[in-house]
Amino acid sequence: MKEYAGNVIVPNYSESSVDVIGDASEVKQLYETKFDFNKIIPMPEPLHIDGNGDETKCANCKEWTNLKCDSESYDDSQRICGVCKIRSNIGGRIDGDDENEWTSLNEHEKKVAMEWRDKYGTASWYDWSIKNWGTKWPASEYYDDGLWMNGTGFHCEFNTPWDIPYPIFIEASKKWKTITITVWAEHEGEERAWEYEFKNGKMDKKGCNA
Repeated sequence: MKEYAGNVIVPNYSESSVDVIGDASEVKQLYETKFDFNKIIPMPEPLHIDGNGDETKCANCKEWTNLKCDSESYDDSQRICGVCKIRSNIGGRIDGDDENEWTSLNEHEKKVAMEWRDKYGTASWYDWSIKNWGTKWPASEYYDDGLWMNGTGFHCEFNTPWDIPYPIFIEASKKWKTITITVWAEHEGEERAWEYEFKNGKMDKKGCNA
């Protein structure tokens, strides 16, 4: 558990226990995503590369051959693009979208970050994730027990940091209109589960089991 200003307690991880039912063809399409967030609400590719810390690919020019070690300025394990002069994790090295506060970025990184901010609404993969997925990282420890009821349903479970991915469930229920998604959310440190239902892009909070 983590405590922030105002005594707001935020769980390190939340577990989603999910039941999906609906038309077999649509259930199969959602099932095949394995709740990979990028298959439901794709993160812009440059932010995705930047956030994944890909040391073999530049987040700006996306070339594999332009990266080199810059041992004079950075740790040898880090890479800098010989063309763009940027390193990875720009989004993790800034706080907010005010370029005047981007003191950890070099001039080339600031230019790229401003372009991302203008195009995607933010220069930070972190802020983009929170806004569009409801969590800072995608799902982990995913499990499902296969399709059942002649392919018209399935059950899965996965973990996400801090909270469940409400925008993902909302978007999935909007995209696949016949399905109903029922989620039991358990937050680390709490001895109860919250029940939610997602249908046609809308969320209905059912209550909790104490």
